Amino acid sequence: MNIEIQQGAQDHPADLVRILAAIEDHPGIWLLSQNLDYLFHFIAGYQRCLLATGFHLKWESLLNDFTENLRLELGITTSNPFGWYGYLREVYGGEEKGYKMFFHHFNHFKESASN
Repeated sequence: MNIEIQQGAQDHPADLVRILAAIEDHPGIWLLSQNLDYLFHFIAGYQRCLLATGFHLKWESLLNDFTENLRLELGITTSNPFGWYGYLREVYGGEEKGYKMFFHHFNHFKESASN
């Protein structure tokens, strides 16, 4: 999968979705292995890079919406300072199971948001 990101394209939520789809399709290209901790650090680093280069994080609201949806879906009543990552890590762990469940929940969130 070839992802061409043009300057300013990172402002749109769909670009995060495309990047996550590329990671899901070929995790070994983007991450060392299928690991929730690695995925979290990749996303955090990507966000930091955008901030450092002056891009706006309009898609950050997508992750916030996903975090709230995930909290409700998992039946968690307390907040977690790490958001979606904290909830998934708490329930499934930070390795392969957490990674796979991230995509399970994120894809379900995308489908329900598009309906």
